[in-house]
Amino acid sequence: MESGFPNEKRALVEATGFGLDPSAFLNINTFTSIVGGLVEVKILEAFQNPALIADQLMPVEATKLNGQKIIGVQNIGDRGRKRSPGETHPRAQFGERWIETPETRENALAIDVLKETVFFDLTGSLMRQAASVGDELAYRKELEVIDTILGVSNTFKYNGTTYNTYQTSRTLGYLNSHVNQLVDWTSLQSSLMLFVKMQDPHTDKRLLITPNTILVNPARLATANLILGASVTDRRTTPGATQATADTLNISSTPGNPYSGQYTVLSSPLVEQRCLAADGLNLNQANTDGLWFTMEKGKSFRYMQNYPLTVTQASPNQYEMLDKGIVATYFANERGIPSTWSPWHIVKNNNV
Repeated sequence: MESGFPNEKRALVEATGFGLDPSAFLNINTFTSIVGGLVEVKILEAFQNPALIADQLMPVEATKLNGQKIIGVQNIGDRGRKRSPGETHPRAQFGERWIETPETRENALAIDVLKETVFFDLTGSLMRQAASVGDELAYRKELEVIDTILGVSNTFKYNGTTYNTYQTSRTLGYLNSHVNQLVDWTSLQSSLMLFVKMQDPHTDKRLLITPNTILVNPARLATANLILGASVTDRRTTPGATQATADTLNISSTPGNPYSGQYTVLSSPLVEQRCLAADGLNLNQANTDGLWFTMEKGKSFRYMQNYPLTVTQASPNQYEMLDKGIVATYFANERGIPSTWSPWHIVKNNNV
């Protein structure tokens, strides 16, 4: 065209014959996403949603077993004694202790990309749909982890015996459930005193536990942040009378608060959902709002993971895919199970 009409720009526009208009490029972005691996990336990104708290509450423990016995050795205990000259040393013997974890399970989901989807995808809906695969698998894992932490799924099995995760009487040396409303710093103090009294299940020796995480329902999130973020703490007392009947008060103000910087606060609407659900804790709204936990993060629970989320693309030249007009299929799989390791590292604080 240019050789026939040199230096004439209108020739390309006015000439007859086949040309390209903008509609020819409508499906390029979708096609690029498929062949460039962007769909897999979107699925993996959605699985790492920062709003989810499962990984913060329950660290991953890689395993190749489908449920297992975690073997340990019993602590020696307070067996050291004064030895007189010529006497033999007191002997310490090793004992067996173990916990058992549940069988793992696989959560899976797949998405098919049809050739019509590629051609008519004008808004990028394919990428959003692909990301939803990761969302759904992450959502399922989140609910399973929350159920284990709430005690909906009681999976603690110690030395062959199954125990409830939360005990209201001293069993196995620990008591980790009591009535304790979240009001002020004294609520944290009451929770801490249960940790102070935690004992080793075998030796009855006191355990040294430092709680560092608070899990609250959304209704108490602001309360928890206000308690921990307080810049001044006031104590008001009066000799021989209560605050309500006293004419004069002794007031002492202290900068900061007793637990400043010790705790990280976590919350999730899914915690409230599982508290209210009939197949969850089945609590009313008031008791759901008032339920909160203190814990040493990473100690009480582990997520036994066989393999993390993997995304696999099927070959587009398979007969069945060609027959159905499928240009790509993505399979997402994740296998693991939440498990309880040491309930004495968490305290459940109930509203009533």
